[in-house]
Amino acid sequence: MNYSSFLSKTKIYILGLIVFLILAPILMIGVKKLTIYFGAQSQGRPTTPVSTEKVKVESWSRSLISVGSISADQGINVTVSLPGIVDKIYFNSGDQVSKGATLIRQDTSVLKAELEGLKADQQLNSIQFERMAKLFKVKKISKSELDRSEALLKQARAKVKAKSNEVQLKTIVAPFDGLLGIRQINLGTYLQPGDPIVQLSNVSPIHIDFTLPEKYINEIKIGLVTEIKVAAYPDQKFTGFVTAIDPLIRPDTRNVSLRATFDNKEKLLRPGMYCEVNAIIESKQQVLTLPETAIFFTPYGNSVFVLDRDQNGAKLKKKIVSTGDRMKGRIEIVSGLYEGEEVVTVGQNKLREGMSVSSINILNSE
Repeated sequence: MNYSSFLSKTKIYILGLIVFLILAPILMIGVKKLTIYFGAQSQGRPTTPVSTEKVKVESWSRSLISVGSISADQGINVTVSLPGIVDKIYFNSGDQVSKGATLIRQDTSVLKAELEGLKADQQLNSIQFERMAKLFKVKKISKSELDRSEALLKQARAKVKAKSNEVQLKTIVAPFDGLLGIRQINLGTYLQPGDPIVQLSNVSPIHIDFTLPEKYINEIKIGLVTEIKVAAYPDQKFTGFVTAIDPLIRPDTRNVSLRATFDNKEKLLRPGMYCEVNAIIESKQQVLTLPETAIFFTPYGNSVFVLDRDQNGAKLKKKIVSTGDRMKGRIEIVSGLYEGEEVVTVGQNKLREGMSVSSINILNSE
């Protein structure tokens, strides 16, 4: 009887020991977590540091942004109107030429010989007409014979003039002041009408062609100040004015086409360049701004986290905002904030409304 009781007590002790060994680690982990939790609560510090910046007022010009292409005031491929062999070349690639400057001359030896023959015919017809006029005065010939002689003289004069024009057309001149491109011909080249000789462009003034959505048609007008930037000169702005507005809206894009004109006296802008366009529709005005990184963009609205400070510290408060124009990494705040409010600029996706923030972990950026 005593032996059986001893065995029962032993089993109970062993079971108790096993249960203790199992539960002890669990209890220790639980105590450690509670210690960490209450320790963090007693310290009152956020686990995620944030960077903030105060909403500030800046002076901005309201503008419409687009992209455009640069085109010459006048630009053509110089060509010939008559076939022939190049006899003389009077220009070099890249020359600046004036209107009327001779560029090339084609061989005119055959045409000049034909012209001499036509001039001889003209002279003969002129002599015959004078003789017929004298005979008509003494009534030796009829009026019809005199008229026939006069007609022959006029035909001879017309042929001489036509041939003289052909000779002149063999000399190609610049139709306007401009800058020549790369020469496309050599001495002895046989040219057909339409064959290119050289590109001629007038680059001062120069034009920028761009488009804007039709909803801005009421804000667009002739004389609108336009600024552009090109990749070749990233630190330089060029200023011009809108000089033409297409009266038609493109049905495929619902955009309106505009042309702005720039002096380009230094000839830095060249036809074919791509450019960024800012059409300034309002002069400088005071606007509230923040870094673009401060805005949490969603399809349902844009928001920011604002620091709500009191005597117990600072908490995060979420606010819905309306945004406007963007400029150099900053964005206009149209509504939802006021000047001086402190806004989180980085790491919004790790934050939640009501989270306490310690000033130790705030990196203020003035």
